[in-house]
Amino acid sequence: MTPHRIRLGPPWVASADGFTRRFGRPRTLDPHERVWLVCGFEPESATVNGHVVSATADITALIQHRNEIVVRIAAGTNFPWEVALEIRAAVETPTS
Repeated sequence: MTPHRIRLGPPWVASADGFTRRFGRPRTLDPHERVWLVCGFEPESATVNGHVVSATADITALIQHRNEIVVRIAAGTNFPWEVALEIRAAVETPTS
């Protein structure tokens, strides 16, 4: 199964906590599908709905109707915008 990629482009909002992006729940998942967060860079930290996650992580259990990702990057660094959700079969691993 080819992953379905959802790029999380603007609007990212800068704050003291990092860069924040809100998004809605992806479509209804089939029982064998998982939602992965995939960053094309290594942030200092990342959270999904207040839970600390890695730059590439299965976030299926964290997804709600309305969601928030917060990404912190090194001071003085421009945000690279390479953040996506991938809907994948449970046995696959995400691409970076």
